[in-house]
Amino acid sequence: MIRQFLGLAMVVGAFAQQTPPRSVLPPAVIGTAIVAGRVLAGADGEVPVRRARVMLRSADPGIEPQTATTDDEGGFEFRGVPAGRFMVGVTKAGLLRASYGAALPNREGTSILVADAAQVLGLTIRMMRGAVITGTVRDARGRPVPGLVVSALRFGYSSIGERRLANAGSGDTDDRGIYRIWGVWPGEYVVMAPVVGLGSSPGHAPFQRLSIADVDRALGLSSSAGSLGAPAPRVSPQAVSRDPAVRASYAPVFHPGVTDPGLAAVITIVGEAERTAVDIVVVQVSTSTVEGIVRLPDGQPPAPMTVTLSGAGAVAGMLGPTRPFQPRSSRTGADGRFSFPDVGPGRYVVLAKTSPPALSGAAAQATDDRPLMWAREEISVADSALLVSLHLQPAMTISGRVVFEGPSAPPSDVTGLEIRLVPPGSGGSLDAGPQGGQLGPDGRFTFSGVTPGEYRMVQLLVRRWAGEWILKSAVANGRDTLDAPLIVTAGEQIEWTLTYSDRAASIAGTIQDTGSRPATEYFIVVFPVDERLWTPGSWRVRSTRPSTDGAYTVHGLPAGEYLVAVLTDLQAEDLHSTSILRALAPMAVRVAVSDGQAARQDLRIGR
Repeated sequence: MIRQFLGLAMVVGAFAQQTPPRSVLPPAVIGTAIVAGRVLAGADGEVPVRRARVMLRSADPGIEPQTATTDDEGGFEFRGVPAGRFMVGVTKAGLLRASYGAALPNREGTSILVADAAQVLGLTIRMMRGAVITGTVRDARGRPVPGLVVSALRFGYSSIGERRLANAGSGDTDDRGIYRIWGVWPGEYVVMAPVVGLGSSPGHAPFQRLSIADVDRALGLSSSAGSLGAPAPRVSPQAVSRDPAVRASYAPVFHPGVTDPGLAAVITIVGEAERTAVDIVVVQVSTSTVEGIVRLPDGQPPAPMTVTLSGAGAVAGMLGPTRPFQPRSSRTGADGRFSFPDVGPGRYVVLAKTSPPALSGAAAQATDDRPLMWAREEISVADSALLVSLHLQPAMTISGRVVFEGPSAPPSDVTGLEIRLVPPGSGGSLDAGPQGGQLGPDGRFTFSGVTPGEYRMVQLLVRRWAGEWILKSAVANGRDTLDAPLIVTAGEQIEWTLTYSDRAASIAGTIQDTGSRPATEYFIVVFPVDERLWTPGSWRVRSTRPSTDGAYTVHGLPAGEYLVAVLTDLQAEDLHSTSILRALAPMAVRVAVSDGQAARQDLRIGR
């Protein structure tokens, strides 16, 4: 995709302004304006889209979204619209979701400015059908493989800023081995066949790989046997070797025929094109058995517990929990032993962790005061059986508290805030980290059963606080983890302090073209001057679109120096790319903001 980075002129100085607090439960607002337009599609973009669902929504609290259905001419109308800024989006089965002001799907739209009793008419939203990926799945002998679910995995980022592949559509192979995936968004993809239809377990269909000698033994033959016409004695199938090192399995395979997703061919989708001949050849891999034993610190086996086997390394993190790459589990026996059969080649993490008590709080402490235990080992599987020894040790505890800084009174009830710790490779799943993180009435929280590793913090504000509070710092044992992962080492007890401030900063202004008209078709990116803060998922890196009057605002920034840049096109995942930010920096405008202040930065597109 070609992006144009634009130079800026007419830099205007900044001014200070206190950020006003927001109401907790504002009253519903009913207005007097009308917003109307049409939804179109087709190759020439002029075919009316009937029975599409159009939504008008506002970012202002108290203004409820409205929905409408297009008529036979693709028209829609909203009445009783209050004054404010609104986004208009549209959905319809078989077409890609679209927004007003966005030239492509999966892009942020342009907000429209609505005044009291205004008539905002003539809005046009164009939709696309989406692309198609099709191909054939065959085995090593060229025979079609029917009944497989082939998936298109799109490159993107998880909620914690990890680059990953997410399932964006699938299609079944027919009797000819042909699949078809439709409604595909523009972007970059790899195509995978999990081969779950060829075996009893996801991604694996174990069978015995036999040599000529194995076949001879099974038939009762030997080099000294009689003629081929002599009857062979009956033998038991158990006579064939069952050595785990010679087992084989079908493995998840990526186009064109590789089991390593890092070697998969990348398919670039543009517009409504149909990509054909994205063929896949199913391959076989040697599989092994991973066995092990779990021991307590005193050398005794623990009570039966669950051991998990999950992928390790960058590739595993990129796939996350995508089927068929979910972690596998095994239950230990009374002797502490566990086993994972049919494990394909690769790097894995074996993790044993005792379960927390079924009760919580004081009741749990009274019934079971034993610490949670863990053991972890990273292994590399090739083509032979592995034995893993895991020695349990006490898990860590993270204790924390929330403090409020600023002239406003702290929220009267902080229990609506939850803190989640998300480990890498989890696909951004908020349930993948250690238990805990719920704030108590005193503003304290605890995570129990924490194992070593890196974690990203996610805030969940279940109930809105009065005022505009932003997280200013997150200090754990003297290290600020606001712009970096929380690193937990074995045996470390962490005390974590999260400081919230009501003195959020913002950058606002207008963007105009060379004729002093509002330049509504552009994207605005705000990011720190300090390149060390360009971490994936950073809340200091923001984007916005100007509204129909050319005005833009970026709220809730921490104090610091920022760069403001303008682009002709932007995907959400571009904000995680340091290479794109580095290319934008020389053509951006520098703006400094202080605590509780708003910097005004008007922009004019250069020639």
